[in-house]
Formats: sequence, structure tokens, C-alpha cells
Amino acid sequence: MRIEALFFILKDEEVNKFLPWYPIKDIEETKHFYEERYISKYLQPQAYAYAICLKEDNYPIGYINVDMEEHHDFG
Repeated sequence: MRIEALFFILKDEEVNKFLPWYPIKDIEETKHFYEERYISKYLQPQAYAYAICLKEDNYPIGYINVDMEEHHDFG
């Protein structure tokens, strides 16, 4: 996973307009956010986060977080 791509998404106020953690300020904060919020989710077979990428260059522009137990995020 490219932390830079996650940082690109999480620093964008428009993408994360209704979420409590924006804007992420730097790569180190992004790494901490990923470790705290996503690594544990990938250990559960019912919870995943997916990047939404542009077809022409595969660059992430958003995400969808799907969890069978909790709420769902689309940014």
C-alpha cells in the first residue's frame, strides 16, 4: 500500500467533509491513522476499505469503507 496515496485522500477536506478526522496533516500522521484504523479491520474477514481510482492513471481519488458490523463510509 502506498501511504502517499492514502495521505492524498485523507488530507482532502472535500473528500472527508463529514468525517471527524480530516484533514490529515502529514505522512507520519497518515501512517499512524492507517495502523490505528485499518490494520485491525483487515484482520476481520467482514471489513474492508477500498480505494476509488481514476481509470486512466489508477490514482486514488476517494475510498469506500465497508464493515458488516458498523457504519459505512464513502469519501
